[in-house]
Amino acid sequence: MAIDVTGLANYTEQNKMALITKAVFGAKTISLLTPMTGVKSSETINILDTDAVFQLGGTCGFNASGTTAITQRTVTVGKIKVNEALCPKTLEAKYTQTLLQAGSKYDGVPFEQIYSDLKVKLINKQMEIAIWNGDLSSGNVNLNKFDGIIKVAGKVSSATGLTNVNAIAGIGTVAQATATAVVTGTGTTFVSQGILAGDKLRINGVIYLVLTVDSETQITLTAASGVTQSGKAFTFVPQTSANFVAPYTSFTGNAVAIMQSVAATIPVEVVDEAVIFIGLDLFRVWTKELTSANLFHYTADTTNFELVIPGTNIKVIAVNGLNGTNQIWAFRTSNAFYGTDLLNEEDQFEIFFAKEAQEVRYMAEWKAGFNFAFLNEVTQFTLA
Repeated sequence: MAIDVTGLANYTEQNKMALITKAVFGAKTISLLTPMTGVKSSETINILDTDAVFQLGGTCGFNASGTTAITQRTVTVGKIKVNEALCPKTLEAKYTQTLLQAGSKYDGVPFEQIYSDLKVKLINKQMEIAIWNGDLSSGNVNLNKFDGIIKVAGKVSSATGLTNVNAIAGIGTVAQATATAVVTGTGTTFVSQGILAGDKLRINGVIYLVLTVDSETQITLTAASGVTQSGKAFTFVPQTSANFVAPYTSFTGNAVAIMQSVAATIPVEVVDEAVIFIGLDLFRVWTKELTSANLFHYTADTTNFELVIPGTNIKVIAVNGLNGTNQIWAFRTSNAFYGTDLLNEEDQFEIFFAKEAQEVRYMAEWKAGFNFAFLNEVTQFTLA
């Protein structure tokens, strides 16, 4: 009589010891910023500014002139923690039972080291993203603990704050109706963001000219839009933009010109110290276009994805925190302050067995915040 095995699943060999973890990019940006340690809630960046007024010499007497001002900007940290509980008994129902110690009582899980190593890597990955994209109003729990670089700079009017090379990402969303020139915003701050008459508004791929800024939630264009749509993201291009006449809407095909434009727009006072930060996604497009144009006269650090713009001494650093943002930033790192209570505290964790619950617990806790000292030294590029 034959053996009937139709009721059995095909055999799959179980490797009972090896656990493979996914690749995770690490934190890079924070290590390049100026650290402020010991910050429990908030701390000020104390700023001294003065001028030097020349007077005619060759005479006796003293005539006081000039002004010295002491101002402050505040770094407010968010308080962050990661807690997870692992029940070893869950492993009994699967092949993982072979990893467990004998008996019904366990005082740990067999993969604590590889688990904790991966956890630290993921925390660092999320911190790399948050230092750029952090937003207290975000619905993403990994982003709403503190305001990151983009949000901090975006709060400031383009007329008095950072230098915008191309366009600025708008806050909130907008709606348009076919027969009207009015743009209605939801969650927008048109006035506070510094949008002015004469600026250009880009909505869903179409560029419009602003006639008036009526309120935080209403703009009137110079002509009716011709479309009905709502919930659309937008960017705006200030009149003072270096590329106002023809704002860049694509990085591909324009990468070399865009990078030269960013470099040329850095305030002259800081150009010798400034670093350009770009997402690794755009960095790869740029280097491809450099080589396609046979522009090999540059110095590259291929290990750290860093490169000096040809013809300048300005370093470009690719960071994963800017991936997908279509933004490029330039500033001196001594002007950018990362506030925390204890440096690298996010890498320090406790993993222990909670006997009363019969589970293994992972705990990590730290603080993080960001601010610039001088926003008028910062240069930003955003695709229109």
